[in-house]
Amino acid sequence: MKKIKYYYNTHTLRYEKLVTPFRVKLLRVFAFLATAFVTAALISYFAFQFVGSPNEKFLRLQNQAIEEDIEDLSDSVQQIQMKMMELERRDNSVYRSIFLFLRIESLLSTKGSISKEQYGEGKNGNGWVFHIERVFNE
Repeated sequence: MKKIKYYYNTHTLRYEKLVTPFRVKLLRVFAFLATAFVTAALISYFAFQFVGSPNEKFLRLQNQAIEEDIEDLSDSVQQIQMKMMELERRDNSVYRSIFLFLRIESLLSTKGSISKEQYGEGKNGNGWVFHIERVFNE
């Protein structure tokens, strides 16, 4: 039960009940809610500066998983590139052993200088190597 409050009226020299108007009660409720809201906002701001939101934690976990996937994929790509280089080397050596010269496609992919010592003379003397040297030197 609410305690009844009285105040002393100096004009009538009596104790009278303290009646608070509705607008004062409304103002007190609004002040309480505003103070609670500002305090909650400040606490939330400083808490999320150091702790992080649940959505942010989820995004960090997802980002970490994606980074691990990227590392796995880059390792796979490197292994595939190594296998492709080995296959190209084998293909070039087979092609060279059969036709006695290196394929033009592999020479064009190297984009370097070509010499007789490095690639041999070819089927008809030095005609193939001479033609390829001419293409790269121009």
